[in-house]
Amino acid sequence: MEILLIRDVKDLGKRGDVVNVAKGHYRNYLGPQGFAVLATEGNKRRVDEELRVHVLRDRKNVDAARGLADRLTGTALTIVAQAGDEGKLYGSVNVAAIVKELEGKGLAVEARMVQLEEPIKQLGEYDVVLALHGDVTATIKVNVVQE
Repeated sequence: MEILLIRDVKDLGKRGDVVNVAKGHYRNYLGPQGFAVLATEGNKRRVDEELRVHVLRDRKNVDAARGLADRLTGTALTIVAQAGDEGKLYGSVNVAAIVKELEGKGLAVEARMVQLEEPIKQLGEYDVVLALHGDVTATIKVNVVQE
């Protein structure tokens, strides 16, 4: 059965692709979940138009992300925390603390953008990557100092 994907589906295709699947797979999963429609001419035109609008919107988002990346590049944060004699923090510096410090500098960043594998638990200077949009990233310095 030939269908038209209206959303990206892992291991099947991307939005706008026409693919062949079993009738049951479309009828029981792809159709009801809103991943695909039948590949008619009308649906193809509709999905092409939606894809065109999506690309324009995405281009604006990428431009905005690049602008934010330019402002973030070279940004250094200093976070004051309580620590023991050996430099181990009593708590930790997590994503929320980094987002709060960035907001204090007038830089609006969502928590999901901060790529921190685990909370910071030692004094020191750290490079933190912010995934702003797709391939657009920025790296900031986070300096954790003792109170």
